Amino acid sequence: MRFACPLPLILCVACSDASVQQPPAESVCDSCLAERRLALGPTPFSPVDSLTPVVVKTYDGSNQVIHPDAITFPFPLHGWAFGLLAMPYPNREGREKVEHPSFYVSNNYRYWTTVTGAQTNPIAFGAPNAILSDNSILYDSALGGLRVYYRENVPNLPDHVLTKTSGDGGVTWSAAREVLPGLADAPFHYLSPTEVYRRIWYVSVRDGCNSTNSSLHERTSADGESFGAETTDSLVQPGYVPWHINIVYNAGLGLYTGLLAAYRADSGCAHTDLFLITSADGTHWTAYLRPVMASTYESTFLAYDAQRAMILFSLIGHPYGTYTLAIGQYGWPELLARVGGGP
Repeated sequence: MRFACPLPLILCVACSDASVQQPPAESVCDSCLAERRLALGPTPFSPVDSLTPVVVKTYDGSNQVIHPDAITFPFPLHGWAFGLLAMPYPNREGREKVEHPSFYVSNNYRYWTTVTGAQTNPIAFGAPNAILSDNSILYDSALGGLRVYYRENVPNLPDHVLTKTSGDGGVTWSAAREVLPGLADAPFHYLSPTEVYRRIWYVSVRDGCNSTNSSLHERTSADGESFGAETTDSLVQPGYVPWHINIVYNAGLGLYTGLLAAYRADSGCAHTDLFLITSADGTHWTAYLRPVMASTYESTFLAYDAQRAMILFSLIGHPYGTYTLAIGQYGWPELLARVGGGP
């Protein structure tokens, strides 16, 4: 049995609008499911920066992860309500060797583990000498299962994006399939792929971690695997270089909302701050001058509706290298005042 969409009926009817500014009905009501997390969460909303630590049991034993991306399942999967895709990234030499997409589940947002004893992490490996990064996850309603995307980069070759799917609630996963091929003149073209039902965004830079500018691109797809031509979005974060991004569609606000990790052009990507961005159509973005959180890497919305947002922050410990997860909860007026504006 699928959970009912928690939005008022009038909002769920609006989800069926065929306008290009909104995803199809099934995807918006899949997004509506995220709002269940607000009602089911074990802790109330807390004051600004009263953060709740999060524990993730990683396969390498470090319990340190980066690139978190969270979803609510449309119905319980093996008894679990929420999913998280993230990559181990311990503060030690050679950590990229364990940086592989890993799948976790939870019923309370704070403690994340494997689906069953039969599910093992990581769920994907790369080609020889490959570095994997920038993973994301969604429930693919047409597929009736989970879909993940992640970036693969082999030194001295262009990066590309792969997908894997699971029809049994994340216990087993398909073979990897390429969905965005490498471009010869763009070695770092597909940073941080993020999707909202058949629509994918990613950041492009030319010089990797030392780039002084970047651009946000997007593509659309009929099946989640064959994507059309690339277009360029309008996104400028004043004084910063956009680096990693996570985007959701907030049906309660009628807005695409994103979390953007960006760095100052004179600092390089070793230090990013986290910004809020919003858009009515997913192409033209409003950026806000003040960060949601300083010294924070790619992060994800855990829950969101017209009133509130719950964010899973990826906090950067200094000296650069230690990452911890923590939950912050905000009303939208409070959050918008914090970043210096309104949509």
